[in-house]
Amino acid sequence: MFWEVFHALDDDQKREFLVFVAGSDRVPVGGLENLGLTIVELIPDDVVDDPDDPDDLCPVAHCCNNDKYNRTLELPMYTSKELVKDRLMTTLSLSNCPFHIA
Repeated sequence: MFWEVFHALDDDQKREFLVFVAGSDRVPVGGLENLGLTIVELIPDDVVDDPDDPDDLCPVAHCCNNDKYNRTLELPMYTSKELVKDRLMTTLSLSNCPFHIA
């Protein structure tokens, strides 16, 4: 379901996704095959003390986990394609918020 939703995104949304998972809107030198993106299941137990329905969670990205610069996208096991799209779009809309490392 994720790939169906992803391929339906427009170019600006795909650029926002790239920023979300890679921390930059630029394609790596050599092309996207050098992005090093791994997609894994987001387990509710790992994120919340009281695991609830995975449909309530948003995707999580680790844009630099020091595993040879591999990026990881954690996706909950959503129950419908509509939820995948809604949660992904919500996440992308929030990913433009600046943050600071103190």
